[in-house]
Amino acid sequence: IQKEIAQIKTEIDTSQEASQDLLQQAKNMTKEEFVRGQGETMFRSSKKPFDPSLMEEDGIFISPDKQFVERWQKAQGYKNIEEFIIAPEAKILKRADFPKKFVQEKDGLNFTSLDDQADIIKYAKEKGFDGIEDYSIRDGKKIDHEFAVWNKDIIKTKSQLTKIWEEARAQEKGLTEQKERAKERKAPE
Repeated sequence: IQKEIAQIKTEIDTSQEASQDLLQQAKNMTKEEFVRGQGETMFRSSKKPFDPSLMEEDGIFISPDKQFVERWQKAQGYKNIEEFIIAPEAKILKRADFPKKFVQEKDGLNFTSLDDQADIIKYAKEKGFDGIEDYSIRDGKKIDHEFAVWNKDIIKTKSQLTKIWEEARAQEKGLTEQKERAKERKAPE
Protein backbone atom coordinates (compact mmCIF):
# COMPACT_ATOMS: atom_id res chain seq x y z
CA ILE A 1 0.00 0.00 0.00
CA GLN A 2 2.87 2.40 0.81
CA LYS A 3 4.32 1.79 -2.67
CA GLU A 4 0.97 2.59 -4.27
CA ILE A 5 0.62 5.80 -2.23
CA ALA A 6 4.14 6.89 -3.21
CA GLN A 7 3.37 6.15 -6.88
CA ILE A 8 0.15 8.18 -6.74
CA LYS A 9 1.99 11.12 -5.12
CA THR A 10 4.63 10.96 -7.88
CA GLU A 11 1.93 10.93 -10.56
CA ILE A 12 0.24 13.97 -8.99
CA ASP A 13 3.55 15.88 -8.76
CA THR A 14 4.37 15.02 -12.39
CA SER A 15 0.92 16.11 -13.53
CA GLN A 16 1.20 19.43 -11.64
CA GLU A 17 4.64 20.10 -13.17
CA ALA A 18 3.24 19.40 -16.64
CA SER A 19 0.37 21.82 -15.99
CA GLN A 20 2.83 24.54 -14.92
CA ASP A 21 4.86 23.94 -18.10
CA LEU A 22 1.71 24.32 -20.19
CA LEU A 23 0.80 27.54 -18.38
CA GLN A 24 4.23 28.97 -19.20
CA GLN A 25 3.92 28.02 -22.87
CA ALA A 26 0.42 29.51 -23.09
CA LYS A 27 1.57 32.92 -21.89
CA ASN A 28 3.54 33.56 -25.07
CA MET A 29 1.04 32.36 -27.70
CA THR A 30 -2.36 33.02 -29.17
CA LYS A 31 -5.00 30.49 -28.17
CA GLU A 32 -4.89 28.84 -31.60
CA GLU A 33 -1.08 28.64 -31.60
CA PHE A 34 -1.08 27.14 -28.13
CA VAL A 35 -3.70 24.47 -28.84
CA ARG A 36 -2.23 23.56 -32.24
CA GLY A 37 1.27 23.40 -30.75
CA GLN A 38 0.37 20.72 -28.24
CA GLY A 39 0.25 17.83 -30.70
CA GLU A 40 -1.92 16.02 -33.20
CA THR A 41 -5.67 16.62 -33.17
CA MET A 42 -7.83 13.55 -32.65
CA PHE A 43 -11.57 12.99 -32.32
CA ARG A 44 -13.78 10.85 -30.11
CA SER A 45 -17.48 10.12 -30.07
CA SER A 46 -19.19 9.12 -26.83
CA LYS A 47 -22.34 9.19 -24.74
CA LYS A 48 -20.83 11.62 -22.23
CA PRO A 49 -18.09 14.25 -22.30
CA PHE A 50 -14.59 13.01 -21.49
CA ASP A 51 -13.70 12.62 -17.81
CA PRO A 52 -10.09 11.46 -17.22
CA SER A 53 -11.08 9.98 -13.85
CA LEU A 54 -13.33 7.51 -15.66
CA MET A 55 -10.66 6.17 -18.03
CA GLU A 56 -10.48 2.41 -17.88
CA GLU A 57 -7.48 0.10 -18.15
CA ASP A 58 -7.49 0.02 -21.95
CA GLY A 59 -7.82 3.82 -22.09
CA ILE A 60 -9.92 5.77 -24.53
CA PHE A 61 -10.20 5.31 -28.25
CA ILE A 62 -9.68 8.32 -30.49
CA SER A 63 -9.04 8.85 -34.19
CA PRO A 64 -7.39 11.44 -36.45
CA ASP A 65 -10.17 10.66 -38.96
CA LYS A 66 -13.18 12.81 -38.08
CA GLN A 67 -15.36 11.07 -40.69
CA PHE A 68 -14.60 7.68 -39.10
CA VAL A 69 -15.64 9.11 -35.71
CA GLU A 70 -18.81 10.62 -37.19
CA ARG A 71 -19.77 7.22 -38.67
CA TRP A 72 -19.16 5.64 -35.25
CA GLN A 73 -21.24 8.36 -33.60
CA LYS A 74 -24.14 7.72 -35.94
CA ALA A 75 -23.93 3.93 -35.60
CA GLN A 76 -23.86 4.12 -31.79
CA GLY A 77 -26.34 6.97 -31.43
CA TYR A 78 -23.84 9.05 -29.44
CA LYS A 79 -24.31 12.79 -28.88
CA ASN A 80 -20.78 14.06 -28.30
CA ILE A 81 -17.80 14.49 -30.58
CA GLU A 82 -14.79 15.93 -28.80
CA GLU A 83 -11.38 17.05 -30.02
CA PHE A 84 -8.29 15.76 -28.26
CA ILE A 85 -4.61 16.51 -28.55
CA ILE A 86 -1.97 13.84 -28.01
CA ALA A 87 1.26 15.36 -26.73
CA PRO A 88 4.20 15.06 -29.16
CA GLU A 89 6.27 13.29 -26.48
CA ALA A 90 3.66 10.52 -26.15
CA LYS A 91 5.15 7.08 -26.51
CA ILE A 92 2.78 5.37 -28.97
CA LEU A 93 3.28 1.82 -30.23
CA LYS A 94 2.82 2.12 -33.99
CA ARG A 95 0.78 -0.49 -35.84
CA ALA A 96 3.80 -1.26 -38.04
CA ASP A 97 5.68 -2.31 -34.88
CA PHE A 98 3.05 -4.74 -33.55
CA PRO A 99 4.29 -8.30 -33.16
CA LYS A 100 3.38 -10.14 -36.38
CA LYS A 101 1.17 -12.62 -34.50
CA PHE A 102 -1.40 -9.82 -34.01
CA VAL A 103 -1.69 -8.86 -37.70
CA GLN A 104 -4.01 -10.84 -39.97
CA GLU A 105 -4.72 -10.90 -43.69
CA LYS A 106 -8.07 -11.99 -45.11
CA ASP A 107 -9.93 -11.18 -48.33
CA GLY A 108 -7.59 -8.32 -49.18
CA LEU A 109 -7.86 -6.77 -45.72
CA ASN A 110 -4.82 -6.43 -43.46
CA PHE A 111 -6.10 -5.96 -39.90
CA THR A 112 -5.76 -6.64 -36.20
CA SER A 113 -8.53 -8.59 -34.53
CA LEU A 114 -10.68 -7.13 -31.78
CA ASP A 115 -10.03 -10.41 -30.00
CA ASP A 116 -6.32 -9.51 -29.90
CA GLN A 117 -6.77 -5.88 -28.89
CA ALA A 118 -6.49 -6.54 -25.13
CA ASP A 119 -3.28 -8.51 -25.72
CA ILE A 120 -1.83 -5.74 -27.92
CA ILE A 121 -2.60 -3.18 -25.20
CA LYS A 122 -1.08 -5.45 -22.54
CA TYR A 123 2.05 -5.90 -24.69
CA ALA A 124 2.36 -2.13 -25.21
CA LYS A 125 1.93 -1.39 -21.49
CA GLU A 126 4.61 -3.94 -20.60
CA LYS A 127 6.96 -2.16 -23.02
CA GLY A 128 6.23 1.24 -21.40
CA PHE A 129 4.03 2.77 -24.09
CA ASP A 130 1.33 5.41 -23.42
CA GLY A 131 -0.95 4.09 -26.16
CA ILE A 132 -1.21 2.25 -29.46
CA GLU A 133 -2.00 3.21 -33.03
CA ASP A 134 -4.16 0.76 -34.96
CA TYR A 135 -5.80 0.63 -38.38
CA SER A 136 -6.67 -1.77 -41.16
CA ILE A 137 -5.34 -1.67 -44.71
CA ARG A 138 -7.41 -2.30 -47.84
CA ASP A 139 -6.10 -1.60 -51.33
CA GLY A 140 -3.02 0.05 -49.84
CA LYS A 141 -5.06 2.60 -47.85
CA LYS A 142 -5.41 2.98 -44.08
CA ILE A 143 -8.97 2.61 -42.86
CA ASP A 144 -10.55 2.67 -39.41
CA HIS A 145 -7.51 4.54 -38.06
CA GLU A 146 -7.63 4.85 -34.28
CA PHE A 147 -5.50 5.18 -31.17
CA ALA A 148 -6.03 3.69 -27.73
CA VAL A 149 -4.45 5.93 -25.07
CA TRP A 150 -4.25 5.07 -21.37
CA ASN A 151 -1.77 7.64 -20.05
CA LYS A 152 -3.91 10.57 -18.89
CA ASP A 153 -0.92 12.92 -18.84
CA ILE A 154 -0.30 12.83 -22.60
CA ILE A 155 -3.83 13.61 -23.71
CA LYS A 156 -5.96 16.71 -23.31
CA THR A 157 -9.26 17.82 -24.78
CA LYS A 158 -9.28 21.00 -26.80
CA SER A 159 -11.49 22.55 -24.11
CA GLN A 160 -8.96 21.62 -21.38
CA LEU A 161 -6.18 23.31 -23.37
CA THR A 162 -8.37 26.37 -23.94
CA LYS A 163 -8.95 26.63 -20.17
CA ILE A 164 -5.20 26.36 -19.53
CA TRP A 165 -4.59 29.16 -22.06
CA GLU A 166 -7.29 31.31 -20.43
CA GLU A 167 -5.80 30.67 -16.97
CA ALA A 168 -2.36 31.69 -18.24
CA ARG A 169 -3.83 34.90 -19.68
CA ALA A 170 -5.60 35.64 -16.38
CA GLN A 171 -2.35 35.10 -14.46
CA GLU A 172 -0.48 37.33 -16.90
CA LYS A 173 -3.14 40.04 -16.59
CA GLY A 174 -2.99 39.83 -12.80
CA LEU A 175 0.80 40.22 -12.81
CA THR A 176 0.58 43.19 -15.17
CA GLU A 177 -1.99 44.88 -12.93
CA GLN A 178 0.18 44.24 -9.84
CA LYS A 179 3.19 45.77 -11.58
CA GLU A 180 1.17 48.83 -12.59
CA ARG A 181 -0.09 49.33 -9.03
CA ALA A 182 3.46 48.98 -7.71
CA LYS A 183 4.67 51.63 -10.20
CA GLU A 184 1.85 53.94 -9.12
CA ARG A 185 2.85 53.57 -5.47
CA LYS A 186 6.48 54.34 -6.27
CA ALA A 187 5.74 57.30 -8.56
CA PRO A 188 6.34 60.71 -6.90
CA GLU A 189 3.27 62.85 -6.40
